[in-house]
Amino acid sequence: GKYSYGIYKTSYSAGNLIVSLKSPVNGKALSLLSVPKENCSKLYLTAYIPETDSPAGCMFEWKIGETTIEELAISSDFSSVFTPFYTDGNWNRSISPDGERIVIAQPSETSDNEESELYCYYQKLVLLDLSQDTSKLLVELPKSEGLDRGSSLTGNCVGISVGWINSSTVYYDVFGVDQGRSLIERRTISI
Repeated sequence: GKYSYGIYKTSYSAGNLIVSLKSPVNGKALSLLSVPKENCSKLYLTAYIPETDSPAGCMFEWKIGETTIEELAISSDFSSVFTPFYTDGNWNRSISPDGERIVIAQPSETSDNEESELYCYYQKLVLLDLSQDTSKLLVELPKSEGLDRGSSLTGNCVGISVGWINSSTVYYDVFGVDQGRSLIERRTISI
């Protein structure tokens, strides 16, 4: 859907811009998610709950100069699974160099492993194309492997390391589910 806001002109650069908008989703604020390198007439935003460590929510496209923003159809993929802690708390490397794509880890649909309550089981690597508003499964690991190191004391999934090597290659670390979540190897995939 579209949402209307009072969007204000600013002298700040796009990189420093935190959009001053009233939120479309139950009092959440909006912040800058990505700035496309080629198409500078739009920005991608995400909703979040200020002053909390809650995960990011919906994704929006804002065409600069317009007073409305549009929620992306792939928001449900982003908000429902973009909750783990990426290595060093930095998930910016999961955004492509062109600013138009994001690679994320998603949990497996089901797990029959008896340790399923202890670990997060992120076994899917998914590409979200912001400009096309589409998602694509890149890799689905076998049940013996995972993209995360398990859960922290607070129950959050930790240790996911995915990112872009260049505009057409993504890396992802794979951990052994039955090996105490030790690192098996870093793998790459061409997009």
